[in-house]
Amino acid sequence: MRRLARLAHTHGARFIDFYQPRHRDIFSQQPSLYFAEDGVHPSAASYRHCYEALKRQVSLPSLLAADCCGAAAPQ
Repeated sequence: MRRLARLAHTHGARFIDFYQPRHRDIFSQQPSLYFAEDGVHPSAASYRHCYEALKRQVSLPSLLAADCCGAAAPQ
């Protein structure tokens, strides 16, 4: 994961790590909740979990105030 984080940083992107060891991974513990009926695609609960993780790690107001390259948007 460090390699991906470095790569993201090099390109000015934010890296958010969703990885958890299997014994703590909610997707592995409750696949019927976090995967759609096909067992492959994410469910609404999965998207909600990812949204909440993003919200904890990224300041939404700062993202909305930035342009695509991370510079402050003109006022």
